[in-house]
Amino acid sequence: MWSRVPFIDRFADEWMWDHGRFLVVPPDHPLLQTYGPKEYEALTGMPQAEYEHQLLTYARESFREELLNAVVVESVAIEDARLVVLFRLSDVPERRFGWHATVWPSPHPDDYSGTPDWGDAVATFVDAAVEERAPDTEAPDADGLIWLSPQT
Repeated sequence: MWSRVPFIDRFADEWMWDHGRFLVVPPDHPLLQTYGPKEYEALTGMPQAEYEHQLLTYARESFREELLNAVVVESVAIEDARLVVLFRLSDVPERRFGWHATVWPSPHPDDYSGTPDWGDAVATFVDAAVEERAPDTEAPDADGLIWLSPQT
């Protein structure tokens, strides 16, 4: 069985726009594999600490652009192998929100240098999560956070 996967690759951007932003790959293709920190370092030469540092840098910088939902970031950190963003919305400033994505295992790198450039899109992912939900009507967890991504 073949899989269609969303694909962000700076080297193939123009081609991908012309082909629906999907790449069709067989189930054993490396793009569908994930790697733990040691495997990732063996594949790319990038140690875990450097990967996480670069990911945090990319993620924090992604919030410098203006977003539709006026996200006010409180923190961006890596906790328990997850990239965690805590934020407020200007429309409901009294509420705190959270979004997270798995860091480890990590997806296959698109350029083999190991650069976690998916961090560039974190602000867009958070903005999309806000758009998909009704954050002003959701109940907070025990810590007072409303998670806009599934918490695992």
